[in-house]
Amino acid sequence: MESGEVKVAIRPIKVIALANVLLAAVLIVISLAVPYWLEATEFKERLWDCGKESCQLPARRICQAASIIALAVTTVAFVLLLLRLLNKTMELPKFRLYVASVVAVFIAMICLLVTLIVFPVVFVNVEMQDYMKNFGKFGWHFSWSYGVCWGAWLFLLGAAVLLLIDRKKNVYVWSSRTVHNTLL
Repeated sequence: MESGEVKVAIRPIKVIALANVLLAAVLIVISLAVPYWLEATEFKERLWDCGKESCQLPARRICQAASIIALAVTTVAFVLLLLRLLNKTMELPKFRLYVASVVAVFIAMICLLVTLIVFPVVFVNVEMQDYMKNFGKFGWHFSWSYGVCWGAWLFLLGAAVLLLIDRKKNVYVWSSRTVHNTLL
């Protein structure tokens, strides 16, 4: 009988970072799927579909593009982290996958931040005057989907912090012994 010992090193911090990136991707999808980001008593402001001239502004197009880029880059970061955690024999150094995923997470954070800041600025600069002229009152608030997008940004921030933590500490090693039966 032959026996071989297999050691598997798991870094729980990196697994939690993977979960954060996955949750951020889900929250980005939810926030982009909901049509309204801003609600008032007489109307609702959408990120994607509206019939006003503000939809044709370059700033609105930047918000739309940045949100799609953030979703795509978050998905790439998730795949990179998943590949690193599941594949034990990679030709690429494992540290490069962590660096690539940290860069992807930071790019996604920047894109989401651009969307989350530019969208209200466009509303205040363009839509607020029309809103006050037509309805004469100042009663509007951000929709829950806008808050969900901020939640996605916070999960990405948490993932970035967890990925930047020293990778040599907090390693748990499990050993398992396999016995192979060889008859000759």
